[in-house]
Amino acid sequence: MTAGTIGAALLVWSGLTLTGTVIAVVVATPVIVMFSPILVPAAIAVFSVISGIVFSSGRCLAAVMREEDSRNVRSECAAEGNNQVLSKKHKLHCVIE
Repeated sequence: MTAGTIGAALLVWSGLTLTGTVIAVVVATPVIVMFSPILVPAAIAVFSVISGIVFSSGRCLAAVMREEDSRNVRSECAAEGNNQVLSKKHKLHCVIE
């Protein structure tokens, strides 16, 4: 195949794609407008649920990571012979006795 044949084929294909897209928009627009009183509250509800799940997952992950950090500091302190851990401004330090 030559470049001209390939170019013509791609031009026809893009024209068919554009035509299909326009037809889909023309058909879908009245349906979307008709169902918008249902779709808009449903979209708001779905957004709220997903936002809540993402927020709570992030908080849970942060708590787990903070606890893991705390355990690592406690084990380091125990290895040094210090059993007490002092938390100051969210940074954990070994208490020197």
